[in-house]
Amino acid sequence: DMKEDPKVNFKDNSTLIMFSDTLNDSFEPFIEKLDSFINNQTLFGSGVGSKEFKPISSLFDSEKSYKTYSLIVEINSPISIGVKHGWEAFYGPLVVTKSQDNVIYELNNEPAFEVYSRILKELDNQVIEDDNFFDITKAYPFGILSYTQNEFIVRDPLGVYEDNAILMVSSIKENETIYIMKGDHKGLIDAARQNAKNTISKDKTNTNILFDCISRVLYMDKDFTKEVSAISKETPDMTTIYGVTSIGEITNSGFGSIKIFNKTNLIGNISDAKS
Repeated sequence: DMKEDPKVNFKDNSTLIMFSDTLNDSFEPFIEKLDSFINNQTLFGSGVGSKEFKPISSLFDSEKSYKTYSLIVEINSPISIGVKHGWEAFYGPLVVTKSQDNVIYELNNEPAFEVYSRILKELDNQVIEDDNFFDITKAYPFGILSYTQNEFIVRDPLGVYEDNAILMVSSIKENETIYIMKGDHKGLIDAARQNAKNTISKDKTNTNILFDCISRVLYMDKDFTKEVSAISKETPDMTTIYGVTSIGEITNSGFGSIKIFNKTNLIGNISDAKS
């Protein structure tokens, strides 16, 4: 239950597969607390929930469904993880000068939505209205500059909040350096193809798992099938890859702490448990 402190005792060098109900206020505080329990374990996770981004009971077992819960499965097999998204920095840097939880109130000491909408209008002739916010902003997420990896940590804007603030799917902390990102279908598909090529093992005894963000589906629409096809073409014959469309992708691999992504392609290659 993510409303409570984690009660876990992990084995050394194990792999943690996690599915978390992401659309609630307990999720990110829980992740921060969970991070303190992780030393040399590798976490590979997916957010679950509704593609309408409304809280629902999204984890279940044979007895009932659960809300505000995480399911964590510990296995002894090692995992290799690839993280790619294909979004490129379009404008920045900007500094988050005021935020709380998943709401950005100010960028560079100005109301966040005023800054964001002004930049999109001036540089890309995009005019955001109340009824087209998501249609436009799904192509212009935010990216948090990462100092440990080449990939930005992508964050999805959801809507305009009070006082010209921006409501986000996941939080961005105050004083973070961020960029407005931009991408196209080809770039996202190429990134997914490269991630599959780099990460999926030719060893047919391994298990490959894909967590691919639902907001990539919402952005690419019918072209998302091209992304799936590109991944499949980089998957060796007789090798299986299992996948879900996720609401947030989660890993600590290569980052030193647990990171939450949006609009990202996350692949895990789990070695044969007998090896």
